[in-house]
Amino acid sequence: MAKCAECGFLASRNKQTRILQETEPEARNKGFINELHQAPICLMNIYDLWEEMNTPYGNDYMGGYEKIVSALQTERDCKQFTEWHKGFTPKEHREMINSEQQQKHLEERENQQRINDKRWHLWEIVAIGVATISAGVVGAFAQYLVSHH
Repeated sequence: MAKCAECGFLASRNKQTRILQETEPEARNKGFINELHQAPICLMNIYDLWEEMNTPYGNDYMGGYEKIVSALQTERDCKQFTEWHKGFTPKEHREMINSEQQQKHLEERENQQRINDKRWHLWEIVAIGVATISAGVVGAFAQYLVSHH
């Protein structure tokens, strides 16, 4: 189970710049939203936190801080949850995950390539063995024909 308050995808929009930023610890833990930010949202759009917080348009905190804390501290079964690393924006969290996925994919491709290389090497050994045996059989047969004529 996960809590939005502990997720790296919890974002707060700056009202002046409209940029999604990291949600501050005071908002995550106590529900305190400063004047510069709207109420937090789930960057992955898994949950409608504004609805749960009763904060229309992310600005009017009609539900109070308790509603905000409740929404952010609720245990959830969220497949998009990623651990929050203080100081990183939600976008940077997404980039970290993408980088990890790319690295994992690259490692899987390299492992598969090594397996394929080993298979081809095995087939090369088998082919050389078959060719050697075939050459020996043909040579022996040729010698048999020469000695019996």
